Amino acid sequence: MRRVGSAVRGGSRCESGMSCSEQDAIFEGRRLRVMLLTSSLHYGGAERQVVELARRLDRERFEPILCCLDGTRTLFDLNPSDTRVLMAKRRARFDPIPFWQVGRALRREAIDVLHCFLFDAEVIGRLTGWLTGVSAVIASERNSDYPVMAIKDRFQRATRSMVDLVIANSNAGKRHACGRLGFADDRAVVVHNGVDTERFVPGDKVAARERIGMAGGGPVVGMFASFKAQKNHAMYFRVARQVLKRVPDATFLCVSHTPLGDRTSGEYQASLNGLLDELNIRDRVVILTNRDDVELLYRACDMTLLTSRREGTPNVVLESMASGVPVVATDVADNAIILNESSGGTVVGLDDDAAMTKVVCRMLADRDGLTRASGLARVTVEQGYSLRTWADRIGDNYEATHARKTGRPARLKLGKLGNLVKMRKLSTTTAGDE
Repeated sequence: MRRVGSAVRGGSRCESGMSCSEQDAIFEGRRLRVMLLTSSLHYGGAERQVVELARRLDRERFEPILCCLDGTRTLFDLNPSDTRVLMAKRRARFDPIPFWQVGRALRREAIDVLHCFLFDAEVIGRLTGWLTGVSAVIASERNSDYPVMAIKDRFQRATRSMVDLVIANSNAGKRHACGRLGFADDRAVVVHNGVDTERFVPGDKVAARERIGMAGGGPVVGMFASFKAQKNHAMYFRVARQVLKRVPDATFLCVSHTPLGDRTSGEYQASLNGLLDELNIRDRVVILTNRDDVELLYRACDMTLLTSRREGTPNVVLESMASGVPVVATDVADNAIILNESSGGTVVGLDDDAAMTKVVCRMLADRDGLTRASGLARVTVEQGYSLRTWADRIGDNYEATHARKTGRPARLKLGKLGNLVKMRKLSTTTAGDE
């Protein structure tokens, strides 16, 4: 049974047995206790966002706790905060111990809101959140257009009644959650990712290149993406070969990380090594892995590319733009919303090597235009994609969902681009629609 449960305003009592006025008195002024449950805190876009969310949630409204399932804390240690970190480490793929550990922590910490990130955390979080009566269980959708994964899809559809809200980081992700996984439209919202505009800033390109040992005065075209097949590095390397025919002094900086425990990553990297030799461009490509100084590496680039087959809202696009480095990406997910004439970027079709090559060569040939695009990119993220705005939007969804489930008044804190109407609608949804 839910610890607090949905309020029944038509009568005088809530599921907990308390009168609604008694429950309101208990809740009044108390911060919501939030657990951010993640499969990993190793290098990765989702993992980075979890760490940032833990740092940026408003401490006047929330008391966050991080819980990690694989025993890593790499990104947290690189970017520490006052957030407590709990470990519920798996010993094997189907280890039942983390279920018990997470469930015990949810009860011990009296968690009000449980937000799950990445699939293993979704499995454990949905089940333990439901069993222990957490008032608001939040799922994440950070990608879109997945290949069919029968077991995962079946699980997500079967457990969607245990989820009170899905927060997607792209419109494409919301369409996936509603269309393929069966979530109701009013149980899914979109909050685009945010970026640290204080860490990722424009800087001296020459100094940045000298610090990483890149000599020469030619342009540098970067790509920042993990070694996963969905990132489609092959397109980046093919485009590099075509660009080098027209801009022979260009260098291509490929920054990546090896996903922890991904059995396919080694095979993927081996295939890319073979392609580098086949294209005969190895001497013009610099590959750096598992770096903790990516903000410096962005500054070394004149522009960056992203050739992904599927995405949500790519962190690397926002980080590059915040660094004053314009982006050309494939037209997947919400890339076209972010990258346009007003933001100094553009999109091309998936695997359209010719179109991407043409755009890259045009931009590199127009230095004044590249400088203008750099300024537009920076302004765009400052105005619309700051971490504070992003965290406040997510926090408002926590408050509104918890209010819908318990009857506690939501304390909304509207970010610059927040949708107050949507938040009010969500927070006043009656318990009867469950």
